[in-house]
Amino acid sequence: MSALSKVFVVLVTIFSVGIVTLLVPYVTNRENYRETIKQLEQAKTSAEVTAMLRQKEIASLLDKESERVSELTAGTRQLAQKNIDLAAAKADAEAKSREAEAQRVQAEDRASTVAAANKQLSDILKSVQDELVARQQNMIKMQTQLIELGDRNEELLAQVETLSRNVRHLKEDLADRSTSIAEMEGWLKKLDPVTLAYVKGESADTT
Repeated sequence: MSALSKVFVVLVTIFSVGIVTLLVPYVTNRENYRETIKQLEQAKTSAEVTAMLRQKEIASLLDKESERVSELTAGTRQLAQKNIDLAAAKADAEAKSREAEAQRVQAEDRASTVAAANKQLSDILKSVQDELVARQQNMIKMQTQLIELGDRNEELLAQVETLSRNVRHLKEDLADRSTSIAEMEGWLKKLDPVTLAYVKGESADTT
């Protein structure tokens, strides 16, 4: 055998040993790779199923969140409307409060006016009452004076009646005396001059 053949045989042997050395791990690893690939495919399938379930859960959660967002949006709108209504009610309440305050001020002014009018009326009534009392007292005085004047009038009437009687008596007496004088003058005329002079002398002496 030539040297070249020997070298070739040695190279072939080395190559075979190297190929066997390489093929044995390859075959062993190939089985491991298949098992790993199978496990990875199972893991992939499980992951896909899990992902699908998670997607469904996420979709369900998204639907629930969308409903919740819709509810929250509706609630927010309702709250906004309630806030608007409350603001309007507050404005109405403030307006009513201002109106009530104005009415209270007007009522106080009216009460003050009424109090002043009542005081003025009380003063007027007191003045009227005082005047009535004074007039009643004056009336009582006038009635007393009228009674006194009546009594005085009765006294004067009694005195007038007495005087009238006296005057009547005096007139009667005067008439009687006039008659007596007339008779005496008639008698004197019938007397003679001497007797008449004598009578006139005695009358002068008596006087």
